[in-house]
Amino acid sequence: MSDGTTSGEAPSGAANASESAGVSDPTSEPRKKAKTLLGVVISDKMQKTRTVTVMRLERHPRYGKYLRRRTNYKARDENDVSHEGDTVRLVESRPLSKTVRWRLVEVVEKARMPGGRAGAVAEEVAPAEGADSAGGEVTS
Repeated sequence: MSDGTTSGEAPSGAANASESAGVSDPTSEPRKKAKTLLGVVISDKMQKTRTVTVMRLERHPRYGKYLRRRTNYKARDENDVSHEGDTVRLVESRPLSKTVRWRLVEVVEKARMPGGRAGAVAEEVAPAEGADSAGGEVTS
């Protein structure tokens, strides 16, 4: 062969095959597990990008009362599977654009009302037939 190896010898690049097969260098640091968040989609107006709000409880340093805090994240939804009101799981990723740093992993729960925000009232309950507008019983 022209590269100086015979058919019985391993190529020079195969000497490092044990490193790429899962055996890591002890001096290198182990890869950190990516952060995951659970939130609600509040906007799906962009192409393949969702705005997700994540709620958290934070304790007041002096008074001890728990305060509700929220943070909005931009997340990449490659397949456009999520819509407004859906509960989704996000995972941290490399910067995908100027503001997008998260990827959508899965839709945990679909919204009850399509196109509605989480917690929105689905529809007003119509009065039952035979009842007057005041809600009392009808006397015939």
